[in-house]
Amino acid sequence: MTSLRSAPFSIITGAMLLAQGPVLQHATPRADSIARVVVNDNRRPAGRLRAGVLTLRLDARLGDWHPDGEDAPGATVPAFAEEGGPARIPGPLIRVPAGTEIALTIRNTLEHSLTLRGLYDRSATPSPGRTPPGSIELAPGASRTIRFRLDAPGTYYYYGSTAGQTIDWRSGDDSQLTGAIVVDPAGRRVPADRVFMFGVWSDTAGRVLAHRTRILAVINGRSWPHTERFEFNVGDTVRWRLMVSTIASTRAVTAYATRRTHRRSGAWRTPNG
Repeated sequence: MTSLRSAPFSIITGAMLLAQGPVLQHATPRADSIARVVVNDNRRPAGRLRAGVLTLRLDARLGDWHPDGEDAPGATVPAFAEEGGPARIPGPLIRVPAGTEIALTIRNTLEHSLTLRGLYDRSATPSPGRTPPGSIELAPGASRTIRFRLDAPGTYYYYGSTAGQTIDWRSGDDSQLTGAIVVDPAGRRVPADRVFMFGVWSDTAGRVLAHRTRILAVINGRSWPHTERFEFNVGDTVRWRLMVSTIASTRAVTAYATRRTHRRSGAWRTPNG
């Protein structure tokens, strides 16, 4: 049986790494007391699910992030954390069966106001023309408890901004304040899939198309070539949920989706395989 060893996301080197300098060259100054960010592979759901209610407590806090590897230079950025746990990039995964009610408490420990979006009901029968609810605003040091239902199976996201930005064109310090929401069909076994979140981070520009000297494309908190490696056999079924946390990284998703199944001499190939 023919096997394939490759890094499927390697195509981001051409499709997504838009900057002239693709790696962190110097560490951003940070306080020694700031804990390291844990890179989140989106395998473990956050919170406690009991009797149809997921109880979850999140903090928005600063973390010491090392997207190029733990021994490489890092940067201090805002990130989401489950209360009592480490900050994670991407943020803690919310994964529940359809029909689950979410009881979420979010606390802003940052020095800036925090705007949250994506934490609202996902109805199985949405009303025509209905627009998503507005944002949630949290002042520094403030916390808030919200409740919402996730009825419609699908893949969603939540995110925060300290600059009032929406999901498009986020590439600054707060661009990693994003987490996945996965709603599985009720009464079925959770599929053996993977959740991957694409993002862009730049410490020199508010917009990714502006002039910059350092920019990183990341997948689940890691930059190429520090992303995960995979090995599959011909004929394997692989289920991935690909999510985009900034509009600039849609190029990578498009490139990967259109090139991942190129076939040559009986073996499935990725573009660099």
